[in-house]
Amino acid sequence: FGAGAWLPPGTTVQVAGITIPGGMVYVGTSLKARSGSTDPCLIDPSLSVARSGDYTERQMNYWPSYSDISTAARRSYLNWLAGGRKDPEADVGFVFLFFYGLERRVLVDANKDGDARADLPAIAAELRRLLNIYGEKSHSFRRYAAELLDWVSLVEHPAGLYTRPVPEFPRTFELPLYVRLALGQAAVDG
Repeated sequence: FGAGAWLPPGTTVQVAGITIPGGMVYVGTSLKARSGSTDPCLIDPSLSVARSGDYTERQMNYWPSYSDISTAARRSYLNWLAGGRKDPEADVGFVFLFFYGLERRVLVDANKDGDARADLPAIAAELRRLLNIYGEKSHSFRRYAAELLDWVSLVEHPAGLYTRPVPEFPRTFELPLYVRLALGQAAVDG
């Protein structure tokens, strides 16, 4: 592995002897965040990984970073990814670690890369799937994932949203951005 690279949806990779299906992760030895530090989502295969780990246990602080978590937490995270990112018993810290990669792909890469923009529908589907599994477990995750899903849905800010089928929305206390924008467009268009 060289510099960190996005693995597209459907890609399989092996890290520390663990096969991770489904792609949608960054893997490599360097990937800078806007702050200049290593991006928290980067799975660095040069870092050591414990022989065992339990992703149902809390093992990380509130703002986890793959490069900073323990070797057992790395094993736990890789095991969760290998299991299809779907066990509802997983600690939400591992979900956030994965989410950071989706967030980077949407907010950083898609601004300048057509391949990244082409991944947006798959990322939106993945966000909806994760919200169905983990949305009730963590208010923070539900809020951040719902907001990113709003952004993905509106990244092109298409006109006439009120004439299109309404997408599936996560359960929130606020009116989704998509609906607010569609209502605003309808009002402006008379």
